[in-house]
Amino acid sequence: GMVDGLNLYVYVGNNPLKYMDPTGHFPLISWDRFVGSVNAYKKNQRELNIWVGEDHTEPQGNYLTINLNAAIKFKNFIKEGTNVGIDARPYKHSETIRAKYTQDFIQILYPKLTSEKIKELAHAKMSVMMLAITLNTDFIGRDHWRDKEEYERMRKMGSLKGSSLFLVGAAHTLTNIRINEDKNPKAFPAFKHMDADSSIAVTLKSTIDKRGALMDERRTPTTPDFGVWIESEEGTFLVHGAKSVMRKIFGNIIEEVPTKLAGLSAPVPVPPTPQNTHCVIL
Repeated sequence: GMVDGLNLYVYVGNNPLKYMDPTGHFPLISWDRFVGSVNAYKKNQRELNIWVGEDHTEPQGNYLTINLNAAIKFKNFIKEGTNVGIDARPYKHSETIRAKYTQDFIQILYPKLTSEKIKELAHAKMSVMMLAITLNTDFIGRDHWRDKEEYERMRKMGSLKGSSLFLVGAAHTLTNIRINEDKNPKAFPAFKHMDADSSIAVTLKSTIDKRGALMDERRTPTTPDFGVWIESEEGTFLVHGAKSVMRKIFGNIIEEVPTKLAGLSAPVPVPPTPQNTHCVIL
């Protein structure tokens, strides 16, 4: 039956109306609305870093990164590189990038994958590394995320000046407990330790579905993230971050991300924003 739309909007203090989903489901918005909201926020000369949290064995995170770069303007591309030297930078020439990200190279990294998967992954990784040709680049997570001086060094060198697009493992966007004591405590979640006020993270739902139980073991109650599901070509993904920055970008549709990802409910499309409906605001 029809739900009387007006009952779903409630006043929160004097704030604009907030949509309350009666099913308790997490909101879902379109890719276009996501891009529009981010670009509107950035238009006011505000820098914004986006951290893509990926499953390293799946191609989708790479393509999501490419699509983000096509729709939103970034100055820097920062890629997780856990075994590269301090002075190492991603390659800048397409021939070199092609020569490095081969199927043989991927097979060495992920020997358990099928040849079909290896082919897909090699193509995805090679494609995303091509961003290094047009953007300023650096690696992050050196010495297997044990390099505690790294952030400061990158800052001083100007690697992080302007809006940055990061591509790292999802543990660095969704967990807050390090596996080993010697790891950089700022690596979990990394985006919260590097300009949390101007950084958000995106993690594919397929990665959360596949790795969520494992990640939940390393998620403890802390200042919660707020988020919203986005529908995109590469599949649905969660955009999440500190309440203040998420509210500025996406307004009142954001919801609190539960401590345990297992508690994240299925995405449900958000209705039109209240100003498009016939609510009388007194």
